Amino acid sequence: MVCRNLFLIQELRNRLCISAVGTTDTTMGHSRWPVLLLGRWILRKRLLLGGVTATVCIIFPSLIWVCGVFTSTHDRSFVSSDGGYPCRLEAPHFSVDLKTHNLKSSSMIIARSTVLRQSDGFCLKMLVLETCESSKQIVRVQVNGRQVFCTSAIHVVDEECPWRWAESCEWTSFALSALLPEEPSNIRVFRGNNSITLNYEKIRQHGDLRLVVCIQPLYWFVDWLQIIEFIEAWKSQGADHFFFYYHIISEQTMKILRYYESTGSVTLIPWKSFPSSVEVDPNESVYRLAHALASNDCLHRALVAQFVATSVYKLLQYKDRRCSSCGGYVIAHAKLYYSNRRPSGEFRWADMTMEWLSNSWATVPDVRGPRKLIYRPERIGIVSVHGVRKINPNYVIIRLKNSEAALFHARHTWIDRMPVDDTLIPNVIPSSVRYRIHSGYEDVMNEIMAFNRSATVVLDLSVQKRVQRCIGRLRFLTDQIRRV
Repeated sequence: MVCRNLFLIQELRNRLCISAVGTTDTTMGHSRWPVLLLGRWILRKRLLLGGVTATVCIIFPSLIWVCGVFTSTHDRSFVSSDGGYPCRLEAPHFSVDLKTHNLKSSSMIIARSTVLRQSDGFCLKMLVLETCESSKQIVRVQVNGRQVFCTSAIHVVDEECPWRWAESCEWTSFALSALLPEEPSNIRVFRGNNSITLNYEKIRQHGDLRLVVCIQPLYWFVDWLQIIEFIEAWKSQGADHFFFYYHIISEQTMKILRYYESTGSVTLIPWKSFPSSVEVDPNESVYRLAHALASNDCLHRALVAQFVATSVYKLLQYKDRRCSSCGGYVIAHAKLYYSNRRPSGEFRWADMTMEWLSNSWATVPDVRGPRKLIYRPERIGIVSVHGVRKINPNYVIIRLKNSEAALFHARHTWIDRMPVDDTLIPNVIPSSVRYRIHSGYEDVMNEIMAFNRSATVVLDLSVQKRVQRCIGRLRFLTDQIRRV
């Protein structure tokens, strides 16, 4: 009965395309993208070690385009592409702007468009959602009513479309880019027999931030304590700013994020449902809310920073000085365990000691696991979750040694199920980081709870676990049907 009721929630229409989810006890309102049309696992917690320093990480790598010709490097996932090319366009046969009710399976949803000034011109970047079949169409970009450039969509997630890990998801994330010779005052996009005047934002590339962290869309997310752990751990490693994308989160989670927003260290970005029509609803067949689009968008915003994604700032500075041709760094993966359980239920917030951080264990880092990368945003073209899709000319990706950095992954499926293993590494979270996390927790909770140290709070993950079981059952049934 619980599963049946949970599936009445609108967001569970993504049922076949979400590999694992969180949930929320009190949901925030959400609305649909104000987009143009043409034609967690919940928030994760990971640990990154650099020497004797550590940080808890709950992000995915993000990506950005820089237009131009791209070269391949050592990674098989790298591809070559150009940033658009001059072409001819016969405009009289194109129709007027499309409206939401015109959405079809052949349409392209433009989530965000930006223009970046470069040394060789201006770069237009478009983040779009469409089907694999419709992505084969050429898109023409007309600048200032004169010059026209052609560009084709590049699948952000993988070389193959559909992605082999989400073959049942019909809608997926794509990137388009075009190098413009002059500053645009008007951009019109043509695709098939349709056209639209493009709304775009101009972005700047330089700022005073050192390390920006991107967090993919949170949905059905309730673990507000994890937010504090993550932010404070990353601050101890030199992080300047955090971009949090959210879809539906609990009220307490929003309070925590609003507090950090008020301090200037967090930018909150609502991640809305995609438009739909009577004929088609992309939200029913998209993988994890198209999180790759959010990753792209975040690196567009993060161009003001020196580094983006998971890193220890001083280590990055050192590596960057010694490798001027490095565009990014690969970090090996390891599993993280807590021998003490994190709190749940109702408790007095002032009694929190965070003893689980003092009893952490990890496996030996293994490059065969789901690796993560650190990026210099201006040197990378496109990345997927675990690899680089495009990299700018003359730059390479290198792997950091385990003695330099490792990504310790505290996944919910194993975090409190520590195996009997003599090779486990004990006490991987240093006392300095533990102190910073607890101190930050005190500051946040004192503010939110109005310095009432007798007040209680609730951290109830039971509904979240029920949703995960429901999704697991549905995935199992889907697999069985495919075998028939």
